Amino acid sequence: MLVPAWLWLSLAERLPLDDLVVAADAAWRLGDLSREGLRPPVGVAVGRRWVTRARQALDLMEPGVDSPMETRLRLLVLRSGLPRPTVHAPVTVLSGQVLHPDLVFERHLTVVEYEGDHHRTDRSQWQHDLWRYAALEAAGWTVVRFTADDVLRHPQRAVSHLRGVLARRPSHAEMRAVVAQTDVWSTTTRISATEG
Repeated sequence: MLVPAWLWLSLAERLPLDDLVVAADAAWRLGDLSREGLRPPVGVAVGRRWVTRARQALDLMEPGVDSPMETRLRLLVLRSGLPRPTVHAPVTVLSGQVLHPDLVFERHLTVVEYEGDHHRTDRSQWQHDLWRYAALEAAGWTVVRFTADDVLRHPQRAVSHLRGVLARRPSHAEMRAVVAQTDVWSTTTRISATEG
């Protein structure tokens, strides 16, 4: 793992931060890099102009990201001040199947999916996506979908939309309180009906 780490570090001299994180995420997904494997080379580079950028990239890299655009979407979300999403967290749907959406805001029961163009042009991918979204929504999750246009050309609009969705979604604790109230109400109604 030493050679990929030094290669990535050499990119820190040339690439802007987001591109450096994209490279780190891609290498981590392939098994060539890890955050722990990068710390020693970054530590040796003390005093270099670009070492701050390399340290920032270390903090921003995530395992399991599927594509460069997913990384860019995640970075957009992080910089917007929204809660930090979990990458590909497991979400169990009503059928019992476990799905792994791109970005998961578990507290808000919201998932974000990045839609590359193949999600539109590949019929079987499109059919699979429709099933996934329906399964997630049936399980109580809100699905927010973004494209390259949203991430690259209209990032503020995308962030504003996601911020609005998250603001409208109750937290797990709030949902449990509603369910508990509903259960108390339905129990009270059943008792009243049997006594009357």
